[in-house]
Amino acid sequence: MTPLSGGSIKAAADEAAPGLAEALTRWLRAFTGLFGLEMRQAGSHAILILGLVVALVVVTVFAYLFLLLAVALAIAACWGAGWVPTALVLGLGHLLAALAVAWILRRRLKQPLLRGTLKALRTEVERFS
Repeated sequence: MTPLSGGSIKAAADEAAPGLAEALTRWLRAFTGLFGLEMRQAGSHAILILGLVVALVVVTVFAYLFLLLAVALAIAACWGAGWVPTALVLGLGHLLAALAVAWILRRRLKQPLLRGTLKALRTEVERFS
């Protein structure tokens, strides 16, 4: 193997540059195509997670309000009112609903959104490192 002179290195680089640019362009198109496909597929999953977050906030606010109502009615019970058990049951029911929504949300958040893109990116990083 003979060492290349400065001129022949430049000539070799000039010859290889178009092929490298074309390969890089093909790879970027394939990668962005996969990313776009997965974003469309992940859209419904992301909307479901957003809906569950909104439901969690709403149900938690209701639980808080009913527990506050129970405290207010407990004070009123000192004068003989009978709404305390009803308010406690409603507050605890909403609290259980909030826990159920939080449990479903936690399960959904464990699923990665862009599996193929992340796998392809890991493969490329491993290949180049």
